[in-house]
Amino acid sequence: MKVDEFTVDAPNVEYSEEHITSKYEYGNTKLVQGEGGKWVVKPWKESFEFRTKRKVPKLGVMLVGWGGNNGTTLTAGVLANKL
Repeated sequence: MKVDEFTVDAPNVEYSEEHITSKYEYGNTKLVQGEGGKWVVKPWKESFEFRTKRKVPKLGVMLVGWGGNNGTTLTAGVLANKL
């Protein structure tokens, strides 16, 4: 089954005409040594905001070391199939 488009229905995701924006809160703990050598565990949170464009750009791939017989035959087959 091929899916051409989908959306995420979540409170931290926002859609606009150009971007998809998502907010994420990462929680972790830090271990610090306090006074008198006593260790203290402190929880902390860090907030991130991710943004991606809705329009998918073209992709180019550079194939290093692709000059052998098998590589050129495969490349010619891919180009023939594309064109």
